Amino acid sequence: MNWKLDKQLALIILGALLPLFSWAQPKDNSPITRYGIGDIYRGDFNQTGSTGGLFAAWTDYYHVNPGNPASLPYLQTTALEFGLYSRYNQFERNGSQQAVWSGNLDYLSLAFPLKSRINQILDKKETPWDYAMGFSVNPVSQVGYDVEIIQDIQGIDTVRSIFTGEGGLSQVAMATGVKYNNLSIGLQLGYVFGRIENNSQLDLIQEVAPYSTRSFSTINLRGFKWQAGAMYRHYIDPVSEEPEKLRSRRSLTFGIYGNSPTGFATYSNRLIERVNIPYTSSSLLARDTLLLTENKKGTGSLPAKFGFGFTYMKGSHYQVGINAELNNWAKLQLTDKNDVGLNYQNTLRLSIGGEWTPDVNSFRNYLRRVRYRAGMFYESDPRKINGQTFDAYALQIGFGFPVLLPRQQISFLDLSLEGGRRGVTEIQQDTYLRIRLAATLNDNSWFYKRKFE
Repeated sequence: MNWKLDKQLALIILGALLPLFSWAQPKDNSPITRYGIGDIYRGDFNQTGSTGGLFAAWTDYYHVNPGNPASLPYLQTTALEFGLYSRYNQFERNGSQQAVWSGNLDYLSLAFPLKSRINQILDKKETPWDYAMGFSVNPVSQVGYDVEIIQDIQGIDTVRSIFTGEGGLSQVAMATGVKYNNLSIGLQLGYVFGRIENNSQLDLIQEVAPYSTRSFSTINLRGFKWQAGAMYRHYIDPVSEEPEKLRSRRSLTFGIYGNSPTGFATYSNRLIERVNIPYTSSSLLARDTLLLTENKKGTGSLPAKFGFGFTYMKGSHYQVGINAELNNWAKLQLTDKNDVGLNYQNTLRLSIGGEWTPDVNSFRNYLRRVRYRAGMFYESDPRKINGQTFDAYALQIGFGFPVLLPRQQISFLDLSLEGGRRGVTEIQQDTYLRIRLAATLNDNSWFYKRKFE
């Protein structure tokens, strides 16, 4: 398939999905995000996010694996990648249901090898060393809810409680990795920042000119985070000069990644007031400040993490693997935010998945060049609310559509679908479908030294 046909296919897929992202709202309405720092982002990009989350030992010549910086030296081209997502949630609690569409920018990443493959070919020199570097911006957690509860308290009044919140944490990170022969190591340094806003309001509906109690709370968080990783690849088949044997060469890759607890600083503001509101008018009759604190400094810490796994690869044909990740959330500390009924627990995430490409060199049949991905995972949630946990499980499928750019540069348009469920109906059960679209622009001419003789 030529460039024009590839471009048309990419535009058709992009055009079909853009209305979905345009219609989606920028935040979820998930009541349990009021607890802690909100829903935790898994940290995957589109490719690893459609194979279950194989962070430990996943490598690719054209895509970035954000979970293990030791995968960076396997990049053979510069990769500029950005992702979007749209999500449909159906929330259920004690028989009541609510459906919500949401969507936003997913992540942004730029990574590049520090050695040019073209130079090695032209100079006819190969070294056992490879280096790479990358930058990324992605969310760490997300808060978004708007809940109204009306209760009839016998002998007192009808009480209306309104809870709203928004915000979350984000991370800007720089990573680097080095590989010698089949062993690679990497390090990522990130700056975590964000703002979490939690508001509440309590009204007595039947009283004449009652007082309404309102609470406004904001927390700004700032801190640094690090993560390290290592990979080792063992080739089952010997190296060969024959192209077909090289494309089918089998290997096993083992990987680990993790970090120790990392601290951060918090700056919080809180206002609690009583406001007298006549329900026949929008004017305020009286206001009484009960508590006011501004720019109160506190501390906190993000948990330690450890992950490990392996992948089995058959050249450019397929790659399958297993991943396990442990997070020590029980040690989480966050001053100036005490949620009633909330405890933190350690979490476990198990993933299995893979990717299959029928024939990367097929020029007559485009569908044989497409990358087909699938995966599944189980994970526990760090929040334990009134003794209830929020275990989650999901199935994923994905497609990597190659796009041939000028100068025979190959780039990708990646699409993934994830369907899953988490939680319990007593607190909140969430059945969801997430659609992710990413574009990866690749270029192998960075650091290329042109020579004239």
